Amino acid sequence: MKQPTISIDDLNYLAHLRNMGHLFSELAAENTTTMHCGPVQYSQLISLLSVITDQLDAIIERCHQRGQCGEE
Repeated sequence: MKQPTISIDDLNYLAHLRNMGHLFSELAAENTTTMHCGPVQYSQLISLLSVITDQLDAIIERCHQRGQCGEE
């Protein structure tokens, strides 16, 4: 069975999502007073964003490594 491939456009989209997650996390950390949720929900949101952006980082890194090794 042929492995699915990811296009450069897909990789760029994933990178964009990751960057948005990093930016939102930074803004939220600086601006805790404007968040309209309780401290527990806020903490959970930041944790979720961190997990998602970490996973996107790993996916992007694997894709770059495969591309450098000539894998598809």
